[in-house]
Amino acid sequence: MKKITHTVSTADKEQAEGSLWMYDQLMKEIEPDLTNANIDETKKKLDAMTEDDRMVTLERYTYAFVVYDEALKELDTVLHMEAEEVKAEMNEMALTLNAQEETSEMQKIEQSLHDETQS
Repeated sequence: MKKITHTVSTADKEQAEGSLWMYDQLMKEIEPDLTNANIDETKKKLDAMTEDDRMVTLERYTYAFVVYDEALKELDTVLHMEAEEVKAEMNEMALTLNAQEETSEMQKIEQSLHDETQS
């Protein structure tokens, strides 16, 4: 049987690293125990807890993920709105540049016609 291997491209790795960075940026404000840097220590803490303490902590972590999801949705909304604003500004600039180029072309044509009639 042929073994199938999956290769991860550099772009995939960069995307994953960017996603992890974004996750950590949001989660460190919500529940620092659940950030990538702290997860190994968090596992050790959970293993050392009594069953009751572990249940309370896991409930807190569950709530942290709910808050994280809400924060991510809010961030997505803000980024989308800002991107749309930039797109509108760039479109306006492109239209302005196009109009200026057309005006310049018309002026050249008019000048050329004027020069021909003067000759």
